[in-house]
Amino acid sequence: MTETTRAKRNMSLEWLRICSMLMIILLHSIDHSGVLENLKAGSALYYAEWFLYAAVQVCVNCFVLISGYFWLLPGSSPRSWYCSGWRSCSIPS
Repeated sequence: MTETTRAKRNMSLEWLRICSMLMIILLHSIDHSGVLENLKAGSALYYAEWFLYAAVQVCVNCFVLISGYFWLLPGSSPRSWYCSGWRSCSIPS
């Protein structure tokens, strides 16, 4: 990556996107671990786990919005992104 490309990147959005990815991993681990079903209703841990689950629900919308923003930046067309995605899926490397 050249210096001019690196200077144009918005690092705060990149960090928010990385945090969203980590929260998506946390969300999936809560969903698929069965922790929510095994906790005793009414306990402090039960409410803490549900609060954490509700707090990380925002990450999916945030990740989609940021990815859409980067997708629609000037210089990148949806057609080129779509074609390159299909090309990478259909042609094994």
